[in-house]
Amino acid sequence: VEHPITESITGVDLVHQMIRVAKGHPLNIKQSDVPIRGWAVESRVYAEDPFKNFGLPSIGRLHKYIEPLHIDKVRCDSGIEEGSDISIYYDPMICKLVCYGDTREEAIQRSIKALDAYVIRGVTHNIPLLRDILTEERFVAGNITTNYLPEVYPDGFKGKQLSPKEK
Repeated sequence: VEHPITESITGVDLVHQMIRVAKGHPLNIKQSDVPIRGWAVESRVYAEDPFKNFGLPSIGRLHKYIEPLHIDKVRCDSGIEEGSDISIYYDPMICKLVCYGDTREEAIQRSIKALDAYVIRGVTHNIPLLRDILTEERFVAGNITTNYLPEVYPDGFKGKQLSPKEK
């Protein structure tokens, strides 16, 4: 599990603990001291075009970039800012978005709200795919595997497909 997920639901700063241990200090917590409260969902926002093989990299300059930090229980781990260049030489990750809540449904709904609040201009990004996954029936039910994308999107991602009920 990614450390931001664990930190969100336990309140324990794992990186701090790792640095202490690397410096020769003992852990200052026991397993029984680690609570698990709620749920967290991580969405990896990439400068990728989800309509092209689930994400061929998109390069360019971020002319506008605003993270959804105004939303409670949202964490954005990123190393870029407005004006940054996304190049072919590095991983095109823009941000690890972590949203948490008391229930899985609350964490999912907060993730949807946060993805909808992003402002990214200058590169293509995978937010449409992430947003679709968060509302997709199998994902919502928790019926996911490592073969999820090819099973749910056998012909690739084509954008939000409205159900007959939504049309």
